[in-house]
Amino acid sequence: MDQDKVTEVILQLLSLPGIGSASVLELLREPDFRNRDTFSFGDLKATHVARVRKGLEDGTITESSFALGAETVKKVMDACDRQAIRMITVFDPAYPDNLKILKNHPVLLYVRGNAGVLQAEKSAAIIGTREPAPFAERWAESAGRWLCDRGYVIVGGLAKGCDTAGHRAAVLCGRPTIAILGQGLGTAPYPEENATLAEEILQTGGALVSEYVPWEKVSGRHLVERDAWQAGISDGVISIESMKNGGTLHAMNSALKYSRPLGILDHTAAAEAFHDPDLAGLPQAEGLERIAEKAADSVYRLYSGESLQAFATAMEAAHRKRLQAEDGQMSLTDL
Repeated sequence: MDQDKVTEVILQLLSLPGIGSASVLELLREPDFRNRDTFSFGDLKATHVARVRKGLEDGTITESSFALGAETVKKVMDACDRQAIRMITVFDPAYPDNLKILKNHPVLLYVRGNAGVLQAEKSAAIIGTREPAPFAERWAESAGRWLCDRGYVIVGGLAKGCDTAGHRAAVLCGRPTIAILGQGLGTAPYPEENATLAEEILQTGGALVSEYVPWEKVSGRHLVERDAWQAGISDGVISIESMKNGGTLHAMNSALKYSRPLGILDHTAAAEAFHDPDLAGLPQAEGLERIAEKAADSVYRLYSGESLQAFATAMEAAHRKRLQAEDGQMSLTDL
């Protein structure tokens, strides 16, 4: 199959009830698909993929739902054409290597802007609470500039507060930045106050990225999934601040799960630098300490330039290790 046909097949499969990226990849790996130029409901009935078989047996996947999927494919492709959204499958050279090597990754991404930035040699996520302490927000922007000056692409979720500070640093440096969104790219950016920032990201060579169809609305579940992919697409994650049960914990845990270096803003060091002991006990630091207690050997405490340099060295070492690992992914020649 050529790239366009693979994209259509993936879209149609994802439109079926109960079918996600893992099942799609399993189906596409089946030998019978390798020399196929067309895709029909009969082909689907011949698969051995467990979730597809279950859907066929319990009646959730039918010839009617398959036909509706074909309509969805056309709707998605038309929407992408109208709104300058590029679809990138896991078989596309533009698909980010950092995601591809993960056991569970989206089989299809939607991108507005510069898709080439997804293959950046170095990337780091700057994330955190929507309501950071003023000094922490300033430090986040300073860290973002430091990373940009050293060739890093900043990754975030376009959220208010810490994520905004990271994106803003890149924009002010005239450097590309990647915003992972928990919604379709055909909907208004969330939060709405960052709509201008989203456009500035595009204007400075960055990208807006989503795994959802263009008209999909933002939801709490999508934002949690977005947090995980922020960690997955990056070489490392810097968490500026997080409340004890804050949403940022999702991305921090994902960083540890994916073996990405995890940095946290060292509030104790900040308290000493500002001669303000109250900074060490801020509620915005409680989530950071919760993770640090759980994974002390995997967490880097950041504040000084020297600590940032040590973190960058760790990110680069982890990146080299991933490049040496077998990813086991397919190319189009396998289909």
